[in-house]
Amino acid sequence: MRLRCVGVVRSAVKRRGDMKLNGARAAIVVRPAFSRALHRIRRHSHLWVLCWLHQADRRVLRAAPRKISATLGESGVFALRSPDRPNPISLSCVRLLRVRGLRLEVDALDAIDGTPVVDIKPYSPGIDSVPAARQPDYSRKYRLTTDEFLRGILTRVARNNCGNLGPEARQAAALAFRYIRASGRAALGRREVLRTNLRGPGLDALYGMFGLRPSSRSIRAVVSLSHSPWIEIRGRAGTRRFEA
Repeated sequence: MRLRCVGVVRSAVKRRGDMKLNGARAAIVVRPAFSRALHRIRRHSHLWVLCWLHQADRRVLRAAPRKISATLGESGVFALRSPDRPNPISLSCVRLLRVRGLRLEVDALDAIDGTPVVDIKPYSPGIDSVPAARQPDYSRKYRLTTDEFLRGILTRVARNNCGNLGPEARQAAALAFRYIRASGRAALGRREVLRTNLRGPGLDALYGMFGLRPSSRSIRAVVSLSHSPWIEIRGRAGTRRFEA
């Protein structure tokens, strides 16, 4: 099996330890031999970028998410996104910001400067998005992570669900942050209902951040006389209200 390097990452982040949990803005410089492969790439707002993590330890089979907290314990690398793994191929979904010749400027790429790029593929919302996918309860991880990381991931999910980070999406991310920090939970429980006066993009952002489908009855939009955005969680433990 042979892999051909199609480009290289150019980033202000030079060392693995300096990479933030949510990635960093970067550029992908495509090799001239593959210039024709960029035809019509501007039509796509998001891309999958596969990189070869050249500084990874390929002997590692189990790891702990140490950037969050080593106390979370180890998992097999096939159940993690650890850079250390037998074949250190990274997979990043990035927003394409600008195309300048052979240079693709993207946001939130989890790869340091000089990382070889193995492939670039378009993101397909209808195929690649699986709102019904099951995932572990990340409550413990969210409790241990920094405020910076938690705000960053919620903001990114809000943008992904709304297409941009307008005021409604920002308000939804801020309210979700307050709920998670106050409750110590990552998402709504089965017996909880979230009520909110957010509409449109704000409501879309909440569905994404709480991992719910639009048909779910766990979130209810209500008419309110209040001009300040709010969410209200009702469950067995009573009612909690959070305002922006």
